[in-house]
Amino acid sequence: MAKVHIHVGAHRTGSSAFQMFLDINAAALRAQGFDLAYPDRDGAEGGRLKLFLPAPRHTPDTVDWRVKKARHNLARQVSDPSRALILSEENILGRMDPFYHGQFYPFLRARARFMARVLDGRPVGRILLVVRPYDSLFLSAFRKRSEDNEMGDFNGIRDRMELFEGDGWPEVALTLIEELQPRKLVVIPYQRPRRELDLARALVPALDPASLREPELPVNASLSDAGLFELQRRYRDAVAPDRAMIEQVRVQYAGVKADRPYAGFTEAQTEKLRVRYHQDLDTLRLMMGLEVIEPPQQRPAPA
Repeated sequence: MAKVHIHVGAHRTGSSAFQMFLDINAAALRAQGFDLAYPDRDGAEGGRLKLFLPAPRHTPDTVDWRVKKARHNLARQVSDPSRALILSEENILGRMDPFYHGQFYPFLRARARFMARVLDGRPVGRILLVVRPYDSLFLSAFRKRSEDNEMGDFNGIRDRMELFEGDGWPEVALTLIEELQPRKLVVIPYQRPRRELDLARALVPALDPASLREPELPVNASLSDAGLFELQRRYRDAVAPDRAMIEQVRVQYAGVKADRPYAGFTEAQTEKLRVRYHQDLDTLRLMMGLEVIEPPQQRPAPA
């Protein structure tokens, strides 16, 4: 069987934009000899991937059933096992909810083991992991969840986020290496703007870029502070979340300036989380079986 190359995304790191890139270039990528598997979220209408990833509440029997369902779904994306497969799914790492309780992807190992079972012996070539600074990751996650859920005051949870448990991105990377055994794990620090083609070629260096194009529109962008305050007001008034309403608020409040930020860390917390992130990037750079590809403006100057 040919290798599978896995973009594990990570929430709020532009996974939807990368999946849109796969979607709009699907015919060209297949013509280059690759099968594709990605979900149909956020406009990637050609996506059909459903992995039925487990949650902590699931029993072993339920997990076994979900493995079978995921294998069946994945097999439908594969035209020939001798063709390489590009797979993109951000939820392999886990859900965002644990962030609010001071945890960082605490169920990743179980999900990675599940994913290994779904692949059923198919070798993993490269894994692409995009990492984002902890402070902006947690803020973006909270803002995103606020779009379709009533949320409490961010100030009530930010202390837990500041002191989150675990070893952060290095632990995530090590778990992926141990459980999925890729030939190489590639880490790219998150930045905007960027080219999705650069991510694709980091995941699959053999890609021919000549016929590939970038998504034209922003994907899965967060609402403005004013828009989020308005949504939370409606949810407190028992208005049910509705995608059309959310998009209407997005447009209506796009240019409205709120009198205060919707959510934020203190300066001291921001500094502490950024220091921890950069220390963890240094750790990642030293890990075996792993390559950190620096965005151009972030590359260290030559000594």
